[in-house]
Amino acid sequence: MQNCIYKKPYHWVHVKNLIRLRISRYYIPLITTITFIKQLAKYEYNNFVVLDVGGGDGAFIHVLLKYLNTDIKKKMYLINLDVDIRALKFAQRLLQKHDKKDFGHLDFICADAQNIPLRSKSINVITALEVIEHVKEDFRCLKQMISILKTPGFILITTPRFLGELRSFSHIREYRYKDLLRLLDKVSQGSSIRYHVFTYQIPLSYAKYYGENYILRMTHILTKLMIVVFQRMTGTNILSRLLKKVILYILKILHIINELSLSTLLVSEPIGIRFLVLLNT
Repeated sequence: MQNCIYKKPYHWVHVKNLIRLRISRYYIPLITTITFIKQLAKYEYNNFVVLDVGGGDGAFIHVLLKYLNTDIKKKMYLINLDVDIRALKFAQRLLQKHDKKDFGHLDFICADAQNIPLRSKSINVITALEVIEHVKEDFRCLKQMISILKTPGFILITTPRFLGELRSFSHIREYRYKDLLRLLDKVSQGSSIRYHVFTYQIPLSYAKYYGENYILRMTHILTKLMIVVFQRMTGTNILSRLLKKVILYILKILHIINELSLSTLLVSEPIGIRFLVLLNT
């Protein structure tokens, strides 16, 4: 979620209810993060630390707290880091609705993503949603994340795909698929870091060119397709309402397939530091 000047907590629009969340761009990052947290939490008995870089108004932490089970939440230490103090004040106020007895700890840090003031090997999971396109030194930012990550550890990044021109005045750059591969190759050089890049590419025939896990790749594309169809359905008649229910049911099934595929990905390969990058259209 972007590091920019906050006037209102606009990310919360996407997470006010389950239906709105399932058709938002945060749905796949959410279920992906939850899956990895469930897997990695097995290796930590206390103080499982999750850092949301550029977490802004706290919307992503809100949905994590809403959809993770109580056993995991109780041992979680959550950190929301953002460069904008106003965004963190929104987060502090809005996240008060969660009962503090239901999770371990919640902290807020005002800092730049290129200079994260946390000690090395202290974090289990890092998320950075729509952040690296705002950062001047993306290589330095990713290296910072790696330095503070435990092994095994997981980093989830989402960023807009470059479509010919920058989508926002606040974006320093946007990425093509090959740009991300080049950056991650450089970041992981001389280490055992594993990374996977997935991009929502339509038509479906392009799917074979992107991502390392075909099933996971297809579930991401189909989820994106269902979201697009749902958003374009504006009718209020019985048929439209029925089709929307069918789409939400399909999204539930895709959620299960996505979780199983990610779990298989973790179990089938050596456990270490893992990058997962979702390139949004």
